Amino acid sequence: MLRDFFLQTTWVLSARCRTLAGFLLLTVQVKPVRSVLLLDDLGIVASPGFAEINQAVLSGLQNSPYQIELYQESLELTLFPNEIDHFRQEFVRKYSDRKPDVIITAGFASLEFIVGTRAAFIRDTPIIFCAILGPIPAWKPDMPITGVLGRVRPEETLNAALHLLPGTQHVVVTGGVGKFDAPWEAIAKQAFQKYESKLQFTYLTNLTMPALLERLKHLPSNTIVYHTAITEDAAGSRFIDSAQSVPLVVSAANAPVFVIDDVDLKDGAVGGYLVNWGHDGRVAAAMALRVLNGERPQDIPIVTSNNVYMFDWRALKRWGLNENNLPVGSVVINRQPGFWELYKQYVLVAIVALLAQTIAILGLLRQRAKRRSSCDQPNECEG
Repeated sequence: MLRDFFLQTTWVLSARCRTLAGFLLLTVQVKPVRSVLLLDDLGIVASPGFAEINQAVLSGLQNSPYQIELYQESLELTLFPNEIDHFRQEFVRKYSDRKPDVIITAGFASLEFIVGTRAAFIRDTPIIFCAILGPIPAWKPDMPITGVLGRVRPEETLNAALHLLPGTQHVVVTGGVGKFDAPWEAIAKQAFQKYESKLQFTYLTNLTMPALLERLKHLPSNTIVYHTAITEDAAGSRFIDSAQSVPLVVSAANAPVFVIDDVDLKDGAVGGYLVNWGHDGRVAAAMALRVLNGERPQDIPIVTSNNVYMFDWRALKRWGLNENNLPVGSVVINRQPGFWELYKQYVLVAIVALLAQTIAILGLLRQRAKRRSSCDQPNECEG
């Protein structure tokens, strides 16, 4: 009987413990759900830059106390530049009954699209923007908007290039004819105006890709190349800029190529004062979390993205550029380790072993000299 009572009591306690554990597990695992809509200009396949932004936003949202339901959309301007109205209709249809808690836009066109879409669900939805590189679209004063302003500064890159190559006489600017390409070229042209009295500028921005590459093979001496963006050439051929256009331009040019952003710093490009897309995405995600936690976007100040001087060590060596002439605080990537970095551990071990051996030899020599000195005295060495 006592045994039955013990078994029954054990079963009840076990059941209650399981119930309590299940309740605690449910409490720990279940979070309030919040929906975030991320809209960009080009899409993650067509643009590694927007892919970097999307990944940074996604990583930043992982720190949320909420379970994030993330929706991703893209205007895909390089592939469908004339389909905005059709996209707008489908966009409104999809999200009118599934209102997001926050909308994050990446790119000028995406913010312009959201601001210009007259749908009830958008009017009071908080909006966080990033990857805006020029003037921002106008919006109504009562719209809940804040975000990160990007700043392309071609003049900073040009100054760094001139410091590395003081004999520069010609600057060739490469670009395309796509809708996404034009703003980058306009920013570069405006920034370079004040240098036109000192340098000769050539804008190769309305050529087919084969014609452009042929021109780049025969540039005059004392030339540098500043690449903006080529998502479409004069023949209507489309390209992924950082994955396709940049490698083509760099491999063809017989002069150093400087670029605009961190995703273009590859395949032999030298670098410059670069936009950091990942930083923009992380800041936008942090702003979105503040909004989800109850802050109003209007109360969160608009900030400017954090550009950085960044250069490729291999490109510097290829063109004989002195690293000591880089701007203070520059980041140098792909640096190949020198002898000390490669063999530091072995060198230190060898030095320690050599010192130990030297000390031992000196000790033996001292002992031998002392013994000889003792033998010089009568009867000291007998026995």
